[in-house]
Amino acid sequence: MKNQFLFLGGSTGKTVHDSFDTIFSLSNKKDYEPTNLSLDGAGNYFIAGSFFDYLNRIGKPKYVFFKFTGLNRIDLPFDKKVELKDYPYQSMWHENNQEVKSLDKTWVASGGYTGAWMMSSLLKKIFSYMYDLKDDNGTNLQSFQQIASCLYTCENLKIPHNWTFYYDICHPPSANSKKDGHVKKIPWFISTENMLEIAPLNYAYDIGKPPQDGNHYSKDLFEEYLKEKVIYNTIKNTLDKI
Repeated sequence: MKNQFLFLGGSTGKTVHDSFDTIFSLSNKKDYEPTNLSLDGAGNYFIAGSFFDYLNRIGKPKYVFFKFTGLNRIDLPFDKKVELKDYPYQSMWHENNQEVKSLDKTWVASGGYTGAWMMSSLLKKIFSYMYDLKDDNGTNLQSFQQIASCLYTCENLKIPHNWTFYYDICHPPSANSKKDGHVKKIPWFISTENMLEIAPLNYAYDIGKPPQDGNHYSKDLFEEYLKEKVIYNTIKNTLDKI
């Protein structure tokens, strides 16, 4: 039986499995097998959808790390025969990640309430009915539903896990991250038991190393974040129980 570790997120999650191995020496575990289902521009609909796709096709992993993304990003599961050739944020175009391409659906990411979907004539006809362009928080509740489904499934199935948002949704550190959706407090129905105390983007700003675009920090910065005592100990305590 493989030691299956699952990592999910958006663009800043694509190298998380490598960073975890570097900091926590996961490859030293017997039969360690990582799967990374992170996707450029993805929202929490994709993260939840790919998580349940994995459970259905592969089974119960030994550990899951969720790096949830912007609250106002919506992702749609299209039939795999659908090709949007004028749109880069579709999972089928990610040839370097066969795990993402193996998902049961081809996922299309909106990129947010004023995101990349506005470049596509087809997607304009769909997402314009889902967004209020004057409200960057109009789809927050639906995003929290995706997050809750992931967390409570892990708790119900007793899957060891940790999670964070790429930014602190209550205190976005940049104008760009604030545009991804924000709230005054995390809803009471979201379990924070295994949540990391600091978000990576906020950590970058706290130590004076903000990314140029306000959102996309480097792999090296994320590894520095994982070494932060409170983050390292939280994850290590979870991994030690496996």
